[in-house]
Amino acid sequence: MVYGKNSIENQGLPDSIQQKLNQARMPTEQGKAWFMVANHYQILGKYEEALVAADKSIVYCLKAGDKRTLGNAYDLKGIVYDYEGKMAEAIEFYLKGLNIREKIGPNLDIARSLNNLGSVYYYMQTFQKAENYFSRALAIFEKLDDPKTRAGAYTNLGSVKQQVGKYKEALTLHKRSLVLYQSINNELGTALAYNNLGVVFSDLKQFDSSLIVHKKALAIRNRLQNQQAISESYSNLARLYLDLKKPDIALVFANRSIELNKALQSREGLLNDYQTLSDIQKEKGNYKVALENYVLYRGIADTLMNQESREKIASYVVQFEFQKQQYTDSLRRAETRKHEALKKALLDKEVQRQKNIQYSGIVIFVLVVLGCVFLIGRVHLPVIWIEGFIFFSAILVFEFLFLFLDPYVDRISGGMPIYKFLTNMITAVAVFYAHSYFENLLKRRLIPKEGNV
Repeated sequence: MVYGKNSIENQGLPDSIQQKLNQARMPTEQGKAWFMVANHYQILGKYEEALVAADKSIVYCLKAGDKRTLGNAYDLKGIVYDYEGKMAEAIEFYLKGLNIREKIGPNLDIARSLNNLGSVYYYMQTFQKAENYFSRALAIFEKLDDPKTRAGAYTNLGSVKQQVGKYKEALTLHKRSLVLYQSINNELGTALAYNNLGVVFSDLKQFDSSLIVHKKALAIRNRLQNQQAISESYSNLARLYLDLKKPDIALVFANRSIELNKALQSREGLLNDYQTLSDIQKEKGNYKVALENYVLYRGIADTLMNQESREKIASYVVQFEFQKQQYTDSLRRAETRKHEALKKALLDKEVQRQKNIQYSGIVIFVLVVLGCVFLIGRVHLPVIWIEGFIFFSAILVFEFLFLFLDPYVDRISGGMPIYKFLTNMITAVAVFYAHSYFENLLKRRLIPKEGNV
């Protein structure tokens, strides 16, 4: 192998992957082995190592022409950058992966690339693009016999519809997701679908329906002991009971959510919890406590905002450079196309000039031959010679006509063989009679009658 035994191979790779890496000899094998390494590190959250391995996989795949693994490696780099919050880089490599996968398939991989792009744009709150990519992914997932992927696609698109205020469409999609998750006994997905339905019902002010499905979601999550999901359900129920004007019950769920999110060290969860808690205390008339919780909320919000702002600025800088490079490449391609079009126009002009010169030469030659034929009448030559000159000149004239008319015949026939055959047949009949008339006319003028010889 080109890369041999280096540091990345000694960072606790499973024996099966290490063996694949050691045994790989051909570029195709090496590309696949390094992709396995990259995927392993990505799953472990070792993103720097994953990117190094993915880059090596890309080098070997390009060398071997292994487009499928190349598309997978590009997509994996997009996933890593996505997890790191580097949205511009994630989009760049997701698009590279999608471009390859759309050419070679399979459809499931294409749909996954589209889904990944939709997720990035959803995170960036560019909901129109997110909806476009999620819709394209769903169109593919619906054709595949995989309820779980279809359910996930319905969930994603339903979340976008909810964000843009299309609540009825969101309800329909989340209900479809729920049916599919239930059909395959996927409790985690079922709880997620119930939770999403509860949020949409709350947006529609249908609080009773929202309460029913949120309680169903919490019951499943408690059974699964999914602490992150349980905290989400507590937070949703706290906000819901506040909307129902039951601040005491809301306070119970808000405190439960805060306790869990502190244990999970989830600043985003605590942000929502302290805001809800502040609103609950305000509803109860405890304005001092409400202010204290609001201060806690603002402290976390400012911290997250500063961090998010730094990440966004860095992301925008990279995105700007990426877009600038794309614009430069686009200008270069346009200039190349313009140069090629100009070159082709000059070449066509030169070809036409050569044709015109040749046509002119043929016309002059035909006129010279015709002039010679008419001069023959003044010279006493055998009749057979004169007939030969007449036949040759007539053939020459009408061959030139065929040559001159051929492009127009092609244009009239549209290049279709049957139409060209019919057109040529009609032209041949016309030329035959014209040739006979022209030949007889010359003979009458140039060949003396027997009585005059």
